Amino acid sequence: FFSVGLIALIALAMTGVIDKTSKEFTDYSLEKGLAALAFARAIQAGIGVAVEIDFTVNLLGSGIDVPIGKALSHCSDMVDWFNTVMVTACISLGIQKALLALSTTILVSSITSLAVFCFGLAMWYPTVLNRSQRNTLTSFVMLCLFFRFAIPVMAFCNHAIYYSVLHEVHT
Repeated sequence: FFSVGLIALIALAMTGVIDKTSKEFTDYSLEKGLAALAFARAIQAGIGVAVEIDFTVNLLGSGIDVPIGKALSHCSDMVDWFNTVMVTACISLGIQKALLALSTTILVSSITSLAVFCFGLAMWYPTVLNRSQRNTLTSFVMLCLFFRFAIPVMAFCNHAIYYSVLHEVHT
């Protein structure tokens, strides 16, 4: 059973089955995030113009100033915080996209597959490597697997959370 799991990991690493889908999920998330950021920037620009407007009502010769900007200043603060959050999210998604492109290269997939293959051999033939070498190989395999699959799995998790929480709101 253990060997079947190792073969499945090698197949996942080399075929790129999850890579295309995770790239699509990341691109979709980045597109949605940038659209929300653009919308928030437009709202902030509109509020910025409206803050400068003062409305004067002249009743019986006395002018009453109604500063609309004072009422909108709190809205401007909220939109500014939302912009900050969205910029941070978009930067995070951009980094995720770059790491996804790096971790799904044929070189990383080949190194991961070779490491997993060597690990499988070391498990089947335990006398080939001493304990220290097996521990080092195990650490290297875990590092390779983490680097190869962490970002695609994160993209799947992000999409699953989006689909379960926000999808119905946006459709």
